[in-house]
Amino acid sequence: MISAARSERDAGEAWAGIIPALVTPLCPDGSLDVEGLERMIGYVSSHGVHAISILGSTGEGALLPDAVHAEALMVALRSGGRRPIIAGVLNAVPRDVFAAARRAFECGAAAVLLTPPFYYRLDQAAIVAFYREAVRVLRGPIFIYHIPAFTKVQLEPEIVSKLAELPGLVGIKDSSRDLDFHRRVIEQTRDRSFAVFAGSGDILVASMGWGGAGAIAASANLIPDTLVQLWNAQRAGDTDGAGHLHRRVHAVEEICRRFPFPVNWKTSLALIGLMNAVPAFPVQAMTPADVDAMRSGLRELGVLREGSSYNSLFQKGGRDCE
Repeated sequence: MISAARSERDAGEAWAGIIPALVTPLCPDGSLDVEGLERMIGYVSSHGVHAISILGSTGEGALLPDAVHAEALMVALRSGGRRPIIAGVLNAVPRDVFAAARRAFECGAAAVLLTPPFYYRLDQAAIVAFYREAVRVLRGPIFIYHIPAFTKVQLEPEIVSKLAELPGLVGIKDSSRDLDFHRRVIEQTRDRSFAVFAGSGDILVASMGWGGAGAIAASANLIPDTLVQLWNAQRAGDTDGAGHLHRRVHAVEEICRRFPFPVNWKTSLALIGLMNAVPAFPVQAMTPADVDAMRSGLRELGVLREGSSYNSLFQKGGRDCE
């Protein structure tokens, strides 16, 4: 069970489970597809996810205008029911990061997910200074977002361990895909109230075996039920069941990763009829050939039974898109 309590030092212990790194459905003009977002939140919630992370990398948070950010947050808070909402803040300007995170808490977000400032290759001292200041100025749980392929900022396990001592820093989403780093972070923070989440589903078994909390994963948009079942099986010690589910998660992620991120996940969701596949500008839509290849791969895995036409993937939307 995830608690949204913000002031407790042991808040990190309350964060565990499967958390979709939610996509942000958009209308063709770039505005928020409100009904599409509500539909996505209802879909993942119905499959038992433990919280919802919005406006991160899969949610195209670094490309969306402030107005879309604000509206998406409010829709998520209104539609998420009792599930905590983690608001991503991806920005290169520390003052703007803190302002946006403060607004998210004021609106009711249970936690924020903060990348370190990017563009410059920050050293470890600068990263520590950034998160220390975040803890000082914000009143609420903060997750470190480690995704060096995008930020060009590489954390060291010893630095994460040092940061884990700060009240208010409750965990990390590690999207480095560096298993040695991931294992060392878990080992070095094991005695802290600090939740280490895998950034993808295909390392969930390994992560939980080392003591990880779960996954904040893009694939939980498409197959939330499978990931929740995998998390439950791993916790219960059901090795055979977890192994079978792991292979399915790996196969789905492998197919979707063949295509450009993050429009690949939107396209997969359009193929099962949940939303349109309109990406945030200037990301381009997948080609018809790529859509056909994805459709074929997902159909072979039983994820997709009836494919949509290419054009319809970019036309579907709620009334707000009409």
